[in-house]
Amino acid sequence: SLMLSQSGSLLRILVAWCFVHACLCANVYYIRTQPYGSRDGSSWDNAGNLDLLRTFTGYSNNSGTVIYIRADEGSYYTPSTINLSGGGSVGNRLRIQGVDVNMQPAFATFNGTRHAFIPPTDPEVVTNVTGWGGEKLFDLRCSSVEFSYLRFNDHGLVFAFYTSGIKDVLFDHIDVFNVKSFIDQESGVNITDITIQHVTGLGFSKKFIRFQGYSHNFLLDDVVANSARQAYDNFSGGFVLDENAYGGIVRNCWFLNGHDTQNDNPSAYWNADGFSSERGNHDVHFINCLSSGWTDGGHDHKGENMTFCNCVSWDNKRNYRLWGRSTVFSNSSSYFPRNRGGCCGQTHVFLADYARLTMQGGTLQHYGTVTRGVYLEDYSVLTLAGVVEQYAQGARADGYPYMVSTAQLIRTNATRGDGIPYCATQIPSDSSSSVTVMTSSSSTSASVLSSSMSSSITSSTSLSATDALSSSSSSSSSLSSSSSSLSSSSSSSSSSSSSSSGTSASTTRLPSTTSNPVVNNG
Repeated sequence: SLMLSQSGSLLRILVAWCFVHACLCANVYYIRTQPYGSRDGSSWDNAGNLDLLRTFTGYSNNSGTVIYIRADEGSYYTPSTINLSGGGSVGNRLRIQGVDVNMQPAFATFNGTRHAFIPPTDPEVVTNVTGWGGEKLFDLRCSSVEFSYLRFNDHGLVFAFYTSGIKDVLFDHIDVFNVKSFIDQESGVNITDITIQHVTGLGFSKKFIRFQGYSHNFLLDDVVANSARQAYDNFSGGFVLDENAYGGIVRNCWFLNGHDTQNDNPSAYWNADGFSSERGNHDVHFINCLSSGWTDGGHDHKGENMTFCNCVSWDNKRNYRLWGRSTVFSNSSSYFPRNRGGCCGQTHVFLADYARLTMQGGTLQHYGTVTRGVYLEDYSVLTLAGVVEQYAQGARADGYPYMVSTAQLIRTNATRGDGIPYCATQIPSDSSSSVTVMTSSSSTSASVLSSSMSSSITSSTSLSATDALSSSSSSSSSLSSSSSSLSSSSSSSSSSSSSSSGTSASTTRLPSTTSNPVVNNG
């Protein structure tokens, strides 16, 4: 027994030594705007430059490797693509993080080649970005990697996925300014276990985030992006699902002000959707989300088993444009649809042929004689269960619905206990799309989004999109506090955006409220 006891003690000592040795020997590299000393990245005094980033991430195994990028000495000019091919392992990711000289998190700034952008003070002004260009920055071909405290100015595509099988990737505390797209992937590429959290964007012209192929198991949390009406990259979108992507959570996300004129064709159907999905997509849950200011749908979904909890859509042509047969809303609302151009009318809810939607709670509200409360095509069924309908200033009491003869509009005062499906306000535990939350460094408090915002909207006698955003600043401030926002330099010319902030100070992420109020005839 003594020998066994001694053997056990030796084994424990050996295990402890191996653990400490592994921790002490973990690879840590340092990058600055200019190389110093030996240039091997072993310390700030021997830091490498971005060329070393290409070398480090080319290693076959970077399990536990940390690459610190100095944020308080200036910005990094990145005119060409950086290929990332060597990731970490699950639970021991490769980590790429911006820090200051004291090793505190701070935003390291990457400046690209896209044409400079000065955001208009009026959120209705359209900017033609034809020929603006911009490079692809990161070609991501590895799993188990995380990016944090990074700022990207003036790029084409920031992160590109071109290889199937990539999984376990985290984007955390990222600022984006003036890009074509933030995250996109090649058609048919399948990626899994992707978390995107605490992200802000100002100025984008194509797809801010898109998943396609059979990509699944994704989480978006606290993502706020304003396209700022960068136009003429047709079919703009905020969060886009394509092909057969499925199974995810999208919560506390705001997508604003996307514009698509179909090359200035007044008779064409103008596109651009805040959130969208196609027929092959399914099982996605939207929680505490906002869409506003899009020339087509706030939400435009052809996918199945889409659920919405505490969501708000307003000031879009068709606040909710739905095609699936199994869509459920809980306490989700629509306010003041608005057609900015192109054919076809504005409405709260559009249901295509055979679509089915159950709305449990929430509000439909508009003024005037132009807006159709609902637009129902062949064999579609809309159930309004306990929904508050507020139509005033000349609007018909019934909301002026459009319905073909085979469509059904059912109004009931049913509650959740009456058999109406209810979408939980937390991540479903019994969902077929079981999303793993990879990190939760700070708790988001945006659950107040719908209730406080709805209260401010319904108490208004006159409303524009910017008015509503302003009046909801108290609720958005709690959401904003959980992530960084764009620095003031992001809304200036390229000369100012080329300077490094080196800090993570937050400012409001809401559109300017000093612009002309929206004149809403609906």
